[in-house]
Amino acid sequence: MTLTVNGTAFAITGPASVVRWPSSSFLYLGAYLSNPGELTTFGDGTGTGVNVSRIDASATASAKPFVDTFDGAPAGSDNGLNDDLSARQPTLVSANYTPVSGTKGLAVTPPVGSVRVNSPAAPNVLSFPQGSAAVRLNKPATADLSGSYTVHARLTPAVGRTSGPDAATLLVSNASGATGAVDAEDVALGLRVQADGTLALYQGGQTLPLLTGAVTPGSDTYDVSLALTGGTARQATVTVNGTTVFAGQTPANLPRDGYVHLGSQRTTPGTVGTVDDLRVSMLGGLDYYGYYDIMDPGENIDHSPEVFPWTNMNSFVNQDLTDPRYAGFLDYCRPASCVLDVSKVVAEPDPTRGGKNRPVPDAPAALAALASRVGANLDKISVIYTLDEPYYQGFSAAQVETEVNQVRAAFPGKMLAYTTDAYNLTAPVPSGADLVGFDNYCPGRATIEQNLAALQGALASPDQHLVLFPESFSQNVNGCETATDAIIAKNNADYRAIAAQHPRVVYLQNFRWLNSQQPTDRPLTTQQQQRIGAAVVNATPTPAPAGIGIYRPGDHSVSENSHNDVYLGTSGTSPLFTSTDDVALTGHWNGPGIDTVGVYHPSTSTFVLQGSDGTTSTYVFGKSGDFPVVGDWSGRGRTTIGVYRPGDRTFYLSDDNATTASRVTFGDSTWTPLVGNWSGSGRTTVGAYDPDTQTFHLRDSNTAGPDDHTYKFGNPGDLPIKGDWDGSGTDTVGVYRPGDRSFYGSAKDGTMAAYSVKFGNFGDRPLVGNWG
Repeated sequence: MTLTVNGTAFAITGPASVVRWPSSSFLYLGAYLSNPGELTTFGDGTGTGVNVSRIDASATASAKPFVDTFDGAPAGSDNGLNDDLSARQPTLVSANYTPVSGTKGLAVTPPVGSVRVNSPAAPNVLSFPQGSAAVRLNKPATADLSGSYTVHARLTPAVGRTSGPDAATLLVSNASGATGAVDAEDVALGLRVQADGTLALYQGGQTLPLLTGAVTPGSDTYDVSLALTGGTARQATVTVNGTTVFAGQTPANLPRDGYVHLGSQRTTPGTVGTVDDLRVSMLGGLDYYGYYDIMDPGENIDHSPEVFPWTNMNSFVNQDLTDPRYAGFLDYCRPASCVLDVSKVVAEPDPTRGGKNRPVPDAPAALAALASRVGANLDKISVIYTLDEPYYQGFSAAQVETEVNQVRAAFPGKMLAYTTDAYNLTAPVPSGADLVGFDNYCPGRATIEQNLAALQGALASPDQHLVLFPESFSQNVNGCETATDAIIAKNNADYRAIAAQHPRVVYLQNFRWLNSQQPTDRPLTTQQQQRIGAAVVNATPTPAPAGIGIYRPGDHSVSENSHNDVYLGTSGTSPLFTSTDDVALTGHWNGPGIDTVGVYHPSTSTFVLQGSDGTTSTYVFGKSGDFPVVGDWSGRGRTTIGVYRPGDRTFYLSDDNATTASRVTFGDSTWTPLVGNWSGSGRTTVGAYDPDTQTFHLRDSNTAGPDDHTYKFGNPGDLPIKGDWDGSGTDTVGVYRPGDRSFYGSAKDGTMAAYSVKFGNFGDRPLVGNWG
């Protein structure tokens, strides 16, 4: 870095902790005055002031946009794809990626090096140097109250070429586990741009008519934008290099939450495709994490530095800007990262009803005065908290709607938050609220799920988003009086799991951060919040929730369905299967990545495993009468084989697909073997299901001993399955119900169904796997 003062240049080297300067950064101008009467100025007063080479105004307009510059990421373990995300993604929201094949069919992991970010040959871009491949943004693009969202990227089908059939793709898929093929059935809207400017637009595997089928290439790069209005409106606008190539209705509905894929389709050897400057108007999924109250009301201490490493959106409880003790609280906020609470500005105590509030007589004037006091700090506010439990306070629906509209008028462009109470979940939700939540502390996961469903049913618009309020402590919190630190920590994990199942839940605001002793007084809860928050703020890759599928003995085919219940594709008749007695298997046979299919032939005790590259490996293991099991027995990131022998109630587990590494006697000879990563350690361990009592018996280690966990789940006639239903990194039990072709995945404690979906035909056999 070079600093120049009055024409003299000074070379500056960053500290050892700074790996690189961020590709996008915020500029601050400030003054430090020892005498209040002194004055600091910038500029010369004649028009010469601050000069900046490039300002990205769109990226900081609010907390909504997502931007990835792909600049400067180090080539880490996955070739830079998910490295240094918070530095190269300059807005409040960060997200990570999954490499996918970019081709139709069952999900497979593309070869290592197929996708790179900031490679020496293609710096500061996402590149595809080894042929056709794609990446999926793991948070969905989502519509805000406008009902629409926009996805933009700069696509280079073939670096240095403006001719030929090599192509780049930008698409929005309905499926959370799609392969990124632009012509696949799951694609809601996808554009293919060839190096020569030829265009093709797809929906559901079919091409759509374009206003023009090609654009003249001005260079090797095309500036592409997809604007979608979700639901039955089915409106889309597609522009390429400023030219509108499609505008109007699409044949099928467009998703309110769609998964963005960037891809390369190449036929010319030696060419490289790239993508740069990805921008999405708003992302769904868990984007914001923070606390209610990080300005201690007793100590008057700003705690934001304590929680900054794992939060990006916080509020202060005392926001009376006329009080000098609190007037400067917004100075502590980082850009677009604070919540301004105006609930006490628009409501006041009602003297005729003890403990209740009423609307302020002249709320618009009070809000205007508040906006004036906020002044230049307005850019630091992303969310305005409007009303807290207004129906409990006695407000009417009309009063609630009016108050929210008044806040919108005073603070245009800001997201508005509104909270109801557990007794008024179905009361009308104001149409102007962007974020909607409810107060209900320590009721348990099942109740939170039920309340969330009730609130979603009351939303004024399907384009409203949701906020949840995990507990931070139990003292003086109604409903949490007997909750221990361990229980509160578990509750926080449950909130995160609930958010993983609902892409419309975008914000977890913990209640609350009391003082600097919180990590000492509540260590388990604080550690859990730090883990969850760091994953949100830094977009740390987390396990993908399990998808489901079926094996159809009648035609020896395998079909896959995404976690969010969108059909992904089928293998067609697979040569892997030769008999209706064959047992279909799933696993990552070659190492970490997307699960692929395998088969066990009982007649010959033979496993045939198909890798991501399509090659198969054959292993003979066990003897006649054994049941096949597969898992990562040693936690090495690779699935290997094993068998369960009912005659001696013993699992025989292999780490090398040849020899027995572990023998574990467990269960009863009449039980069905079921193995999984029950402890979340990454190791697959033994378990079994008793069909007579619908009870699962699980061990956390591959050693003989009693059950570590026992759960009763399902109905008579169900078939046992397992999966990581909520992306927590831990497998939980489930059942497949042949009578109605339904999959049910249990929450961790086995007390409720955390996941359910219907898929396939009668006579199919269930599969569960990580399709990406």
